[in-house]
Amino acid sequence: NLAGIHLNSRNHIIPEGFKGSISRSCHSLQEVKENRQLDYVFLSPVFESISKEGYGSGFSLETLQDAASHKIINEKVIALGGISNETIPSIRSIGFGGVAVLGALWGKVPDISQKETIINQYKTMPEKINSRYACFTEENTLPLMFITHRTEKYTEEDQIKIALEGGCNWIQIRMKDNLTLEAAEKLVHLAGSSCRVCI
Repeated sequence: NLAGIHLNSRNHIIPEGFKGSISRSCHSLQEVKENRQLDYVFLSPVFESISKEGYGSGFSLETLQDAASHKIINEKVIALGGISNETIPSIRSIGFGGVAVLGALWGKVPDISQKETIINQYKTMPEKINSRYACFTEENTLPLMFITHRTEKYTEEDQIKIALEGGCNWIQIRMKDNLTLEAAEKLVHLAGSSCRVCI
């Protein structure tokens, strides 16, 4: 009963009979074009990564603007990589459907002592995003997804708990190498029925 699944270039086959939401990570505009039929896609890295050393921007602003003018970037494309309060204005003007945030909240080496700061940042980030644009209404805001990212100090379970405390209702469980059915069931159960979860 998963609400959705998230594909990538290594795991790109949609399970037969799956009826939930389907998304995918894309690292080129060609991949975005080839996956128009999906519910949404991530495009990365849009800017230089905050949390990953050496993971630089893959696109110039001119390239992104051109892609938007040709309807390749639209409301189904979520910007990922280097997303922060400083870079989001450029994303909104290009026409992405939303943003995915990791490093702007967690930094490079998050620490449990920063828990309250991280929760507060998560709570205030949508306000900061939306206050930049006078045309925004309650019904016209950028969706904000939380993506888990294992570190030496935080497990996926820790991160989900903190994100939920911050008011998150859309989580992607990202465990590239060690996701088991048992782990997936535990984490989906932890997120609860009020939170949209993709794996």
